[in-house]
Order: sequence, then structure tokens, then C-alpha cells
Amino acid sequence: MRTIDHPHLRTMIDCSAAGLTEAEPVPDLIDRWLPTGLIAHVQVNDPNRRGPGQGEMKFANVLAALKRHDYAGTVAVEPFDYLPDGPAVAAFSAGYLRGLREVLG
Repeated sequence: MRTIDHPHLRTMIDCSAAGLTEAEPVPDLIDRWLPTGLIAHVQVNDPNRRGPGQGEMKFANVLAALKRHDYAGTVAVEPFDYLPDGPAVAAFSAGYLRGLREVLG
């Protein structure tokens, strides 16, 4: 991103990929990278490739990190494993994230 140095080109944090490949926890990555202005999108999918709340990743910490930085960009759910089906995963993910957001204020 810095090499290209164009104001309309930014990147994202993908919780699934970061949870599988990064040494730092996702909230720490958010704390490190969000202030740089290089992040424009966050995908909140579990490293098990399912929706948030359907695996081991604790998304309360992820949402708390986004809140700490007043993040107002896109937060998307992109699971790859739709169990039991797509509509159920969407409903569960939306409810789970909404509940966390309410708890975090």
C-alpha cells in the first residue's frame, strides 16, 4: 500500500486469514494498522471459515478494538462454510454481532 501510495487504494483485515497466519491476535493487528489509515474494510469471519460466533475466535475483542479507533468503515461477514445453510448463518452472525455491539455500547 505504501509503495503504491495512492489515496484511493487501501487494504483490509480478514479475521479468518489473520487468525490462521499472523502471530499477533487480530485485536492487536487492528490496534497497529487501523491508525495508519491503510485499512478500509474488516471481514469478521472465524478462522474455521464459518461466521462470527461459530468458532473459537472471540469477536468481542475485535469489535472493542474497532470501537477504540472509532472505525466507521465496512465490517463484512464472509463465511465459506454455510452450516446449516446461508440464511441461518446470516441470521446467527447478525444476531451475534448485534449483541456484542450492544454490550460494548
